[in-house]
Amino acid sequence: MDDLAPKLAVNRPPYTKQAVRSPTGPKTKSTSPYVPPVPLAVIKACAVKGCEAVLPLVLAAHRQLTMTHREWTPLNKAVWTSAGNPSERKRERILKELKARPEILLVRRRQTATSHYDLSYGALWDEEALK
Repeated sequence: MDDLAPKLAVNRPPYTKQAVRSPTGPKTKSTSPYVPPVPLAVIKACAVKGCEAVLPLVLAAHRQLTMTHREWTPLNKAVWTSAGNPSERKRERILKELKARPEILLVRRRQTATSHYDLSYGALWDEEALK
């Protein structure tokens, strides 16, 4: 067994540390997440009815629905993180306000392993604005 080491050894200079190149820059030009265009009627409804607190969740849900091309999206950790990761009390208040205003976003109870609710577009989201 002792004679294996010389047989497997390769005649090469000792290991030298190579210089590590620093990254050239960020992979994307913008560090802020992409948000697709939102109908002005949705933003006006949030402002007029005094529910500006729901706007980050509306934008995060719209981004998720647009990117996945689905009718409903689960309200999971990824959507909450995209909406700014509010505290548990703020989440309850935001959901309460959204349930009271189904024209902005529809909230459907559907408990799964990762979420308790599904979100979809309300009546203010017309088909022309979503294209």
